[in-house]
Amino acid sequence: MDIEDWRRVMTALAYPFERPGADFLMLGARVYGIEAAPSLDISAWRLRLAGRSVPAHEALAEAGAPSMRLDAMTPVAAAGSNASPPQLARKFRESPPAPVIGLRCRLPDVEIHYAAHIAGYGSIPASLEREKGAVAEQFVCFLDPARREALHRSEAPGRYYNVVDASGATPIDAELWRETAPRGGFDVLGYSSVAGVVARPGRPPLRFAETSQWAAQEVVIEALGEALSPPEFILQNIADPSLREAREARLAAALR
Repeated sequence: MDIEDWRRVMTALAYPFERPGADFLMLGARVYGIEAAPSLDISAWRLRLAGRSVPAHEALAEAGAPSMRLDAMTPVAAAGSNASPPQLARKFRESPPAPVIGLRCRLPDVEIHYAAHIAGYGSIPASLEREKGAVAEQFVCFLDPARREALHRSEAPGRYYNVVDASGATPIDAELWRETAPRGGFDVLGYSSVAGVVARPGRPPLRFAETSQWAAQEVVIEALGEALSPPEFILQNIADPSLREAREARLAAALR
């Protein structure tokens, strides 16, 4: 295995990729911390970049992005990599300039599991599942219509994911959002795997927060009855889309 192969393997194993450690506002390649959100009008906010306080209206103007209201954007639960700025930049590369807001939230009656799906870049991705009594701590991304549509296309609804209601999300940093968060939480959309979720025989599904990508790959390989290491399995799936799709079909059948 050469160095490029190892790079592909390590990228797949790094899922869900790097995400900010706190609520953020993304504008193009810049990711700002959110210092104050005193109204629904984003241009009235204050942001932080490299330890410096920045008025949001200046950041928006510099990026050529319009001012927006938070309540005019669609909140989408960012299970998995959809809260990773590089992943968002890839998915939104053809969208016009606009802010993306990422809020760390608690989602009631929701759990995040691994999907019975193999991404084209080799990772086993996440799936949002309704689970009574569970609470998932997860980023929720607020998107303008163009980015909402771009994200929707990337999730291949009906083929890989179904759209589900994950409403009731409340920000973890309640003090920051006390002027802008609705009393009953945000009406949030999420994506749930069409093919089901990954589990060992006779055991509950793999919880995303408790299981590494390497371990998820091992469970999938075991379910398929194949004698491969995760790096070998990942490289085969990246190199041969038809093999990956055939494995997905077998995996869904094996996990039903």
